[in-house]
Amino acid sequence: MDRLVDRFLRNEILAIMPLDPNENAYQAGKSVEKSLHQLMVQVEMVLDLQETALDVFLVIEGAFNNISHDSMCAALFKHEVDYTLVQWIRATWRAAWLW
Repeated sequence: MDRLVDRFLRNEILAIMPLDPNENAYQAGKSVEKSLHQLMVQVEMVLDLQETALDVFLVIEGAFNNISHDSMCAALFKHEVDYTLVQWIRATWRAAWLW
């Protein structure tokens, strides 16, 4: 069932309301390596112009394991995912924590 939901989110919801182009999740061809490469290109451009660059790196270990189901469901509602599906995800998430 989770694969069907994943496919639905990718093919239906994100087709109607896509994520920001700078977001890497759920976008084909995006990876950590590609993000780091894009960052380094920007830093090199700034340094070539002899300007100052400031980078802040934030590593969120286990981000998807530690997200609250309320914030995840709020994001799904924002993307106009059907109420029944969001409630199913909420129920599945809660059931997983009981194990």
